[in-house]
Formats: sequence, C-alpha cells, structure tokens
Amino acid sequence: MAESRAKLSALLAAHTYYDKNDKAKDMESFYQYHMKNMYDDSMVRNCFLNHFDKQVSFSVTSGKTIKGAGYMQALVEFDMSNGVRTMLTEVNSSGNVSILELASINPSDKPDICPLTGTFIVVHPKIKAEKVFLHNVGIPQTE
Repeated sequence: MAESRAKLSALLAAHTYYDKNDKAKDMESFYQYHMKNMYDDSMVRNCFLNHFDKQVSFSVTSGKTIKGAGYMQALVEFDMSNGVRTMLTEVNSSGNVSILELASINPSDKPDICPLTGTFIVVHPKIKAEKVFLHNVGIPQTE
C-alpha cells in the first residue's frame, strides 16, 4: 500500500499546478482551506463534513470498511474533544482523486492519542467524496 500510495502521489505531484484541470485545482484549494480552518470555524467544519457523501465508504488502516459520513464527523469530534489538531501537510489532486498527507498534533497530556502522520486517499468522481482510504502511521488503530 505504501509503495502504490507513493507512486500515485508522485504522479499527481509531477503535474504542475498550471497543468491541472479546474477540478484538481478546486479540490486542492478546498482541502487546504477547510483542513486549516475546520477546528475554529463551525461553518467551515460543516462544509468540510458535508463534502462526504452520506453513503461514503471508509477503508481504514486495520482493513475494516466503515460506511457513512458519520464516521468522518466522529473523527473530527474526537479530535476536538481531545485537543488534537490534524493538519494538512500536502495535498495533490487529479480532480477525481485527492491525496491528503496529514500530521496530528497531540496534546502534551495525551501524546499517543492519535497517529502522528496519515494519508487519506479521497475518491470524488462527482462533487462529494464517495470512497476514502485512511492509512495511519505510528500508532496501531483499533477501529
């Protein structure tokens, strides 16, 4: 999985911003803005959460598949209630697929609560995300 993720990310990154279609640029801008501001602005957070189709499928690190947009909402609410900030470190999009590289900043009293890094591969052939592959690194997940 890591090798294919790296190859896909390299392919997407090889195209300069100006070579990308409008949807690819829009998706990159969407994730950059919303990931930066979602913890501090409920309207931004709701817009981000509404980006996920109601029947979205999440494939998580453990191999388990979870259906429904409520899963992403639960992840964001978990972060907020535990003082975690998940930051976007890089985003590349082809338009229909976006790769989000993430870093979590855990509170000092709970340094191991969330994985330090992760990758979300988001498939959004239309407007809303329909499938998401979550790969967390550093801490075993118990989803």
